[in-house]
Amino acid sequence: MRRFERIHDIVEPVEEYRAGGYHPVHLGDIFHERYQIIGKWGYGTFSTVWLARDLRLQKDATLKIIKAAASKTSTELSILLQLSKTETPHRGKDHIIELLDHFEHTGPNGLHLVLAFPTMLSDGERICERGKPRSAGYIRAISLRIITALEFLHLQGFVHTGKVSRANHSL
Repeated sequence: MRRFERIHDIVEPVEEYRAGGYHPVHLGDIFHERYQIIGKWGYGTFSTVWLARDLRLQKDATLKIIKAAASKTSTELSILLQLSKTETPHRGKDHIIELLDHFEHTGPNGLHLVLAFPTMLSDGERICERGKPRSAGYIRAISLRIITALEFLHLQGFVHTGKVSRANHSL
C-alpha cells in the first residue's frame, strides 16, 4: 500500500526520493557555491529541473539535477560538451541548448550530476492554444528552426538520444 497519494503530472513520485533517486531540493538551497534555487520548473523520469539565480553573474539559470543512479550512466553531459565544442558553421547550432556549467553534487541519495542551462521560457503555451489555429507562417518558422537544428545534429553524427555510427543508418 502506498504511503502517499500520487498527484499525477504535477509532482514526481515521492518514492523516488531514495538512495540512487532524486535529490531533495528546497527553495533557497545553494548549489556549487553559485546557484540559489528560487523555483521549480518540473521533473522527468531521470531528473528534476529548477529555476536558480546565478549569484556570480546575477542572472537566472536552469539546473537539471539528475538522479544519482542515472548520473553514473548518463551520456547527456558528454553529448552537450561535444556539441558545444564543434566549430561547424551552421545556423542550426543556434537552436541547440547551450550548456553553461556542470558539476557533481553529493546529497543523501548519492552523487548527482547537475547541468546548468540558460533560462528559457517555452513558447509551448502559444503553440498549443486550443481553438486558435496558428498561421502557416508561424508553423513554417517553428518547423524551420526544428529542421535546421536536426540537420546540425545529423551533421555531427547525433540523433535524439545519442551518437550513431554513420555506417549503421541511411537517409
